[in-house]
Amino acid sequence: MKKSILNYLVAALSMLLLASCASNGYKLENSVNTENLRMAGRDPIPHVIVQPGYPRKAIEEKLSGWVRLEFFIDDNGVPVDIKVAESHPGDVFVKSALSVFKHWKFKSEPIFKEKLATYTLEYQQ
Repeated sequence: MKKSILNYLVAALSMLLLASCASNGYKLENSVNTENLRMAGRDPIPHVIVQPGYPRKAIEEKLSGWVRLEFFIDDNGVPVDIKVAESHPGDVFVKSALSVFKHWKFKSEPIFKEKLATYTLEYQQ
């Protein structure tokens, strides 16, 4: 009984966080694009999301964009070996994305210790 209540609370908080992201001018999009992960039928599931700030330059210039990060997930669910795979426009959003992504936590599963995962953070005004 306690476990199902906890699962419900975690799901509700996750939905609130995602709704908050959408209302703050950007959205987060899961885009695991490693063929091995697709074949396994699993995506990394974040359960702690720290919202990135919108860079001042991007606000002033009314820019939207995205940053695609590649990473592995350690035993504690923390993304490690985080690298920028792509970003647009240029590196406008890179610092913002990297500064918070290292604080995210994912459900730790053995497959993600060995398989590269990606996550795309989209910024929209």
